[in-house]
This record gives sequence, C-alpha cells and structure tokens, in this order.
Amino acid sequence: MSQTCTACPTGTYQPLAGQAACLDCPLNATCSGTGLTAPTCNTGYTWNAATSTCDVITCNPGSAVDPTTGQCSPCAAGSYSP
Repeated sequence: MSQTCTACPTGTYQPLAGQAACLDCPLNATCSGTGLTAPTCNTGYTWNAATSTCDVITCNPGSAVDPTTGQCSPCAAGSYSP
C-alpha cells in the first residue's frame, strides 16, 4: 500500500522528502505558509540547518543587523554598537 504525501500545514516544516511527520516551527522563526522546507528566521536570526534552530546573528563592534537585509551592516554616522 503506498502512502500519499501531503504538504506540511502552517506552523510546521519538513526539510527532507518522504518523511512521516512535519516539524514544529522553532523559536525565533515563522512558518506562515504550507509545504515549507525551512522556517523563516526572524530579523536578527539566521537558520542553522545542523541544529534546526534560528541562531542570533552576532555582529562585530561598529555594526548591527540591518532589518532590511537581515545581515550585519556598519553603523550609521553618529551611532555606534559596542
């Protein structure tokens, strides 16, 4: 008897094909669609596939996470980040 695959529902994801269950969306992430293969990490976090977590992005002094790109960018003139 063959089984039929169905898309993972909102709030879950599954990175591997042919699995029997979907994984719950982790902390600091959003799984707002169906059939996701990875969650979308919140701003300031990045996906770590090895641990299936959204890890905090750590920027070097003088830079901070740009909310538009989600990457570290130099601080604007007149501001700083220790």
